[in-house]
Amino acid sequence: MVLTAAYTGMRWGETTGLRWTAIDTDRRVVAVQPDGSLHEIGGRCFLGPPKTAESAREIPIPPFLADLLQAERQHAGCGLKTAHPDGTERVVDGVVFTSPDGGWWRRSTFSRRYWRPAVNGEARRGWGPVKPGLTFHGLRHSHNTWMIDEGCDDVVRARRLGHHVPDKIQDVYGHVADRVNRRLVKALEKRWRKTWSRAHPGDPVPWSTTAAPNTTKKNDKKKNDKKEKERAKGAVGQRGGVPRRTDDPRAESSSGRERRQGRSKAA
Repeated sequence: MVLTAAYTGMRWGETTGLRWTAIDTDRRVVAVQPDGSLHEIGGRCFLGPPKTAESAREIPIPPFLADLLQAERQHAGCGLKTAHPDGTERVVDGVVFTSPDGGWWRRSTFSRRYWRPAVNGEARRGWGPVKPGLTFHGLRHSHNTWMIDEGCDDVVRARRLGHHVPDKIQDVYGHVADRVNRRLVKALEKRWRKTWSRAHPGDPVPWSTTAAPNTTKKNDKKKNDKKEKERAKGAVGQRGGVPRRTDDPRAESSSGRERRQGRSKAA
């Protein structure tokens, strides 16, 4: 759930209300549906519209996240009951992220029992701090910062985060945004691999359709190739030039030239 929020920029309600019908791992897209945001009012949890109309959107995701979600799909649980403010109860099937007891995630419970101990550290559980003071909503801010680092303009960032973009601007920059989104997805995949490799040096990067290259071996091979080229250049320099093929007519020995010249004089 944390990785999904961090690498999509979705809000809390959009993440916890996500259903499998909103995920297309083949296209590598996650959709925030018009009725797909979790609301909690007066202790009751139910699905409803996201924060704004523009928040209902499709979000391209990097390959590793598509693979991770596909792997989690097999653990999909049963339907969850929702108690709407109007007093009716409904069952929602295919909820992606549920609490350990199989129910809806409640923000206060998640924050108190799991999030704050994880980011701030908790000696009783033997947990060291990860990033003290980080909030779940901070993941959304981090995602926006990543997009800025990758040179994404305001329109691309607004569309991905579900902010309002005037129709006139959407029409003008729509095709550009799609191209930038493809570049962004590649950058997010690269960021994930770099983050994992830094935290787990030497371990293969998980959840990746395209196997992550072993950068250590690749770098070693480059170094060895470079050394071989340098040795070859040095050997050529010692011989005083580029060696000629034995079948090259110019590669004639000095004695052969002398015999040929002698025959020419006699003639």
